[in-house]
Amino acid sequence: MFSQKTIILSTFGTILLACSSSPGTDDPAGSTTSGGNTQASGTTESGTTESGTTESGATESGATESGTTESGTAESDTGGPSQSTTGGGDVTSGPGEGSSGGPDSGTVCYEEELHPEASIEDIVAEFGGSEHRQQVLEAVTRVWPGGRAYLEQNIDHVTYGNFTEEDSWSENVFEFSRLMHEMHHVYYGVNDGTVYLNEGLIYELGEGSDANGFPRGEIYDLIPDHFEAEGYVDIYFTGEQGQWKLNDLLDEWACYTAELPISAIYDKYTEKGKMSIRDGTAAFAHFVQLYLRVAKEDHPEYFEEMKNDPLVVGVIRDNWLRMHYYLEMADNYENAGIDDAIYRAELYKPENLVALEELVGAKLGESHCTL
Repeated sequence: MFSQKTIILSTFGTILLACSSSPGTDDPAGSTTSGGNTQASGTTESGTTESGTTESGATESGATESGTTESGTAESDTGGPSQSTTGGGDVTSGPGEGSSGGPDSGTVCYEEELHPEASIEDIVAEFGGSEHRQQVLEAVTRVWPGGRAYLEQNIDHVTYGNFTEEDSWSENVFEFSRLMHEMHHVYYGVNDGTVYLNEGLIYELGEGSDANGFPRGEIYDLIPDHFEAEGYVDIYFTGEQGQWKLNDLLDEWACYTAELPISAIYDKYTEKGKMSIRDGTAAFAHFVQLYLRVAKEDHPEYFEEMKNDPLVVGVIRDNWLRMHYYLEMADNYENAGIDDAIYRAELYKPENLVALEELVGAKLGESHCTL
């Protein structure tokens, strides 16, 4: 399918840059209350507000990686993440081969096993009772095999229960995207800051990595005025959260990206109309672009450090490609977005791609492959 110089980012069914919010900030039992989606009607429910999303506490612990391959066979290499082709799903080779941290030749692509039209009617018909958490897990992973690992690890966590309903399938569907989002926060927290894109791409961003930079609030003046509609700006870039760093920004982007694979389930079974499943990941991709612009223009020494940190390069490049792979599927479902077009329009403007492309050492666009 790809030319000889194409590198496939292969993984066991992929998932995410888990999030940098640590569980337990607002909930004594350890749950997070951030993330999730906005409904078109603007209703407020657990973890969301009509103006966007909120999150509780974040950590700034970093990431480590182990090895990359082009053929899907893991080999030791401190310059990139470990990889596996088990279970179908492909993600790029690890970062670090080029002078700026990206590959020095060839095309890098992200692929993964997704089955958006897989039938879950048997689960829906039998849903309810003491097995409801396992039933939710089976429904999600039937359409998205890569979601199993991070959901199953924490299936008994209080946050999992907060976003699943024992007796109502329709309410579970409404909470599915929030569940994906929040369980990534949990995975990150209980695994000491591990950013999990899939079994083959795992990043542990520690305090020693270059994901700990300047406060993300420095991008505030560059954010387009029309982004205010969803409330992302005031929530994430002012006050205490405005002081959080790059790792927290990447973590939130990963959490929003994790919502995309369940677009088909939500679209088919929702009784509540459109939800901002696509909106969040596109908005945060642009926030990352703006952070890199500010780094390049106002913190040039730090920007050079980032370019030479394979963890920072890898997680940004791979989540960009992963996001676009998921969007190719999610775009088929009308109820999976509200205003995502206004965010996506910013992503491909030349001024927003310059710093991003310099960082990853490759041309990027509206594709799950480097160009």
